[in-house]
Amino acid sequence: MKLIGRNTKGIDMMPILRERMDRLTVRDTETDCWFWKGEITNMGYGRIRVKGKNIGAHRLAFELAKGKIPEGMLVLHSCDVRSCVNPDHLRVGTQKQNQEDARLRNRTCFGEKNNKSKLTEEDVVAIRKDSRTLKEIAKDYCVKSASTICYIKSKKTWARVL
Repeated sequence: MKLIGRNTKGIDMMPILRERMDRLTVRDTETDCWFWKGEITNMGYGRIRVKGKNIGAHRLAFELAKGKIPEGMLVLHSCDVRSCVNPDHLRVGTQKQNQEDARLRNRTCFGEKNNKSKLTEEDVVAIRKDSRTLKEIAKDYCVKSASTICYIKSKKTWARVL
């Protein structure tokens, strides 16, 4: 969907969208971030409705300042502030680049930090030492399957735990 340009009635949307962005942004001179004060998603990103569709406020900010986002690309934050819409903090990148950024900046939730994890690092150490069958261990630790235990023992998962 082309966000910037004319609407179905022939009205140029760019000045209208710029005004909305300015009205819903607070600029922090200390961090140089522009904080979105409109709707925020449960993941912490700003959201705005344009042409009947909800889009990321950071994506709109990027398009207004730098032009169209190539198909299939993401808009990444260099400041790590999800609600920031400062175009100087935004760049285009791939999903792989986004994941690599998160890994390098230690923003990933792995191990106990992952809120879906049923195990602790202490559990993983104990599982690796346990000589019972994989099924028995899985049952005792309330994990989904014996393959989960196999992956832990072979260090395909929880590799950071010694």
